[in-house]
Amino acid sequence: MTESIEDIIKAGYRTWRDNIILGIPFLLSGIINVVIIVALVFFLIFVVGYSAMSPNGFNMSTPMLLVMGLATTAAIFLMLLVGSFFEAGAIGMAKKAIRTGSTSFNDMLAYGGKKFLSLFFASILISLIVFFVIVLLLIPVVAAFISGLINVGLSLSVLSLALLMLFDTALSIILIPVSYTIIVSDLGAIEGIRRGCRFFMKNKLSVLFLLFVTKGVMWACGLIINLITSLIGVIPIIGAVINWGVYLLYAISIVMVLVPVFTVWWTRLYMDRTDTKLWEEPIESYPRAPVPEPETLTQESFYI
Repeated sequence: MTESIEDIIKAGYRTWRDNIILGIPFLLSGIINVVIIVALVFFLIFVVGYSAMSPNGFNMSTPMLLVMGLATTAAIFLMLLVGSFFEAGAIGMAKKAIRTGSTSFNDMLAYGGKKFLSLFFASILISLIVFFVIVLLLIPVVAAFISGLINVGLSLSVLSLALLMLFDTALSIILIPVSYTIIVSDLGAIEGIRRGCRFFMKNKLSVLFLLFVTKGVMWACGLIINLITSLIGVIPIIGAVINWGVYLLYAISIVMVLVPVFTVWWTRLYMDRTDTKLWEEPIESYPRAPVPEPETLTQESFYI
């Protein structure tokens, strides 16, 4: 029987409450990405400083610019890989916690190690799609400016930006299930994207409603924090210090509470709507003996 969104939210919260460790992947991902960013910033500062100490004065040569570009690109790809690993691990932990009632750090390592490349390649493919759309939208804009039609070019620029924002919003919503499709159903990048789009088309109301709930929770929490910091901010000097602590606690709560809870909600929604078993698996560990799971996408019910 298909669960309602209300039941998914309640059950998902209970799953997170009994498995606080679900926040660990997101915490580790955040820490590692911060370290990568800091290392990149220090490296770029070093390169700029080295150029400034040149006998000929500040001179950013082409090789140095190339090194800076390569370092930035490498850092971005490394952060994508780190994010893919921990996202795969987090979804795998959520799947295990939903089925068995508990999960562990080993589950994160098992799922992350097995599926991070699939998530990574899916991210690359989606980025290429967005890049292709950007190029298509820029062609008429560039053509107008080259032809000297400045007013037309400006109008097309505004229109292209609006279309790009609309496309990006629609695509991000449609592709929400992709990560869960890849991990829960054990699929590759291309098949995961295809199946994720299919899942959205079959369950539009459920996906949109759960998206509305998650965005609403984030908005409400942000509003409360802004209200608290505004009141504390009127205190001279010490108020700013207290606000730093409030923002730090808020960031930790997002990483350790909100994002893990949302992950469990989306995982459970996907498992429920694809008839993936929500009870304990007979296998002892994952992925020791992977068995293909039957997936039958259910038609959207009238209730959400």
